[in-house]
Amino acid sequence: VQFAPNFAPAYQNRGNAWYARGNYGQAMADYDATIRLDPNSPSPYVNRATLRRDLGNTRGAEEDYEKAISLGSNRSSPYSGRGEMYLRQRDYARAIADLDRAIKRDPDADDYMLRAQAREGTGDLDNALRDYQDAAKLSPKKVNAWTAQAAIWRKKGNFDRAIEAYDHAAATD
Repeated sequence: VQFAPNFAPAYQNRGNAWYARGNYGQAMADYDATIRLDPNSPSPYVNRATLRRDLGNTRGAEEDYEKAISLGSNRSSPYSGRGEMYLRQRDYARAIADLDRAIKRDPDADDYMLRAQAREGTGDLDNALRDYQDAAKLSPKKVNAWTAQAAIWRKKGNFDRAIEAYDHAAATD
């Protein structure tokens, strides 16, 4: 930033570092600067949306996710982030729709986990279980994918399968 004050990625990367350290005010300032310097790049809108979402500014987050999508972002991140926001709001239908879009663009274990939680919220245990299983296939050491499967099996009354999944989780951990 000091050596190239008009280089937008430097502000974005510094904003990411501030965000990771929990200094959200500095992160927001850097994301705003990135957008001023490069208003046609979807990536800083996604970063700012995620920060806004995590701070509880859902209206601002939604605007930024929509802006990133409108700029032609073919990445999964705006859909994934917005899907997570909808999940937190318990708007399961919109969460599932956005997570479907994210997974179609880039199958990711975390997105399968989020979609499974949304499906679980609707009572669709069979599809939630499939999503947890897909997450475990993509990331076999993801302990929470195994414990979530066990919880579903327990809800379904299949305690043997629940124990198998818990055993797998314990062995993975």
